Amino acid sequence: MIKSSIIVASLPGTGKTELAAQLAFRYKIPFYDGGDILKAIAKELGYQNTDQEGFWESPPGLEFLERRKSNPIFDRRMDEEWMRRLDTEICTGTSWTMPWLYTGPVINLWLTAPIEIRAKRVSKRDGISTEAARNILKIRDRENINVYRNTYGIEFGEDLTPFHEIIDLTKDIDEKLLRYLDQRFAQIIAKRKIR
Repeated sequence: MIKSSIIVASLPGTGKTELAAQLAFRYKIPFYDGGDILKAIAKELGYQNTDQEGFWESPPGLEFLERRKSNPIFDRRMDEEWMRRLDTEICTGTSWTMPWLYTGPVINLWLTAPIEIRAKRVSKRDGISTEAARNILKIRDRENINVYRNTYGIEFGEDLTPFHEIIDLTKDIDEKLLRYLDQRFAQIIAKRKIR
């Protein structure tokens, strides 16, 4: 069992949910998807189909993104919920902001992949064309970066200082990567460099 929570952050379609879920299974700890926390808030506001895959790429998901730009309360509520969970349990999950905001003991991972790879993953996941996925990703990247810059002053995707490890996920997650992370996490914990 691991003795630290793990937060995985990246731009959409990079593989953060898959990696965080695999780490949760591997270490037998709870998994939380930050997007699901935000979807629950959208559902409270009357948005439909928030539980369906591809909500964020759908017109209602993009509409909610627009709404978030003008009102940071939605993201702040999500972040407060994340902090509560990190304060009370060892878990893993995805978050766009916790690596910068949470000051307790946690291991932060940043994932990278080219937009072409990300678009293929989103296309397959959501059943849309790769071109449509690429166009939506460009919008989501730009708008989410602006939301976090305006809400918290975070330079998302540019300021990588909170991260213990930066992982290129151009290729799929495999056992070799997971074994590497096992070793890396043990080193981080042993050196007490957890933020």
